[in-house]
Amino acid sequence: MDNNEESKSVWSKAIPFKEQVQIFKRVLKYVKPFKVEMGIAIFGAFLVSVINMLLPRGLQKQNILI
Repeated sequence: MDNNEESKSVWSKAIPFKEQVQIFKRVLKYVKPFKVEMGIAIFGAFLVSVINMLLPRGLQKQNILI
């Protein structure tokens, strides 16, 4: 297989941090009207991640009691 720059996908290239910030700012313009919904979604994602971290510990303690 030929591993030239021409044969690589555009999606496999790294995006510089400065360009990532510009993209993020552009996306925020579209999200602005949905601030409340975004806040709820971020809070829900945070809550789910906390529950997923604590669940094994809770199950471990429950098995000790049984």
